[in-house]
Amino acid sequence: MRLSASLLGVWLMAVAVTTLGSTKSLPTFQFLTEEWRPYNFTKDNVPQGIAVDMLIRMLDKVGSKQGRLDIKVYPWARAYDLALHTENAILFTTTRNKAREELFKWVGPIFKNTLHLYALKKNKIKINEATDLHRYKIATYIDDAAEHTLINLYGFNINNLNRSGQQVDGIKRVYYGRNDLFAAGPDTLNNLSKEIGVDRGEFESVFLLSSNDMSYAFHSAIPDEYVQIFQKAFDELKSEGVLDELFEKYLEL
Repeated sequence: MRLSASLLGVWLMAVAVTTLGSTKSLPTFQFLTEEWRPYNFTKDNVPQGIAVDMLIRMLDKVGSKQGRLDIKVYPWARAYDLALHTENAILFTTTRNKAREELFKWVGPIFKNTLHLYALKKNKIKINEATDLHRYKIATYIDDAAEHTLINLYGFNINNLNRSGQQVDGIKRVYYGRNDLFAAGPDTLNNLSKEIGVDRGEFESVFLLSSNDMSYAFHSAIPDEYVQIFQKAFDELKSEGVLDELFEKYLEL
């Protein structure tokens, strides 16, 4: 039986997808992440969390032999730098914003994250407009989305930010009066306040920095067909309710 040109094209595409999804055809990726509960963190030296478990399910679905122990956990600044300069790298969980859009290829979104600047309630800080931000000492986490947003959208000089390689340092600096503001999302604020043993209610949002999708960032050199395979696996797992189940599991911990 002869196939029409259009049917032949569809058949060839299906064969290509099947081949690319096979273990033999998939390259070995370098998975990079940080400690950021509940999305990616280590317990007993084993990576886990919402984004980690979703990635493992995706790897299984695309036929990869890579798994949990192939995920490397670093401080964010190092992971981000490696992701920019390692051609087989996949970085997560990564804010997809305008500044990063062309730096990576994207799979997701896992969820939408809002970033706020938080202050101690007792300090009664009021931000009426963005230019007011420059009056305050702001603690940032090196090379994270909030720091990039302050620099690229709100005109901050990197030397005027109080930068740290540990996200928890920001909330500590504000709590102990060394800085005025620190950046975080609501879930991160909850986890950081627990980590240092203070009441989350002592802090309040005084400025909304941004709202962006959180996704898996693939190095720009990774061929589009591989990115598409992972996106297809992500979409199928999400439609099956896997992502919702992972959120329910980890948000209860």
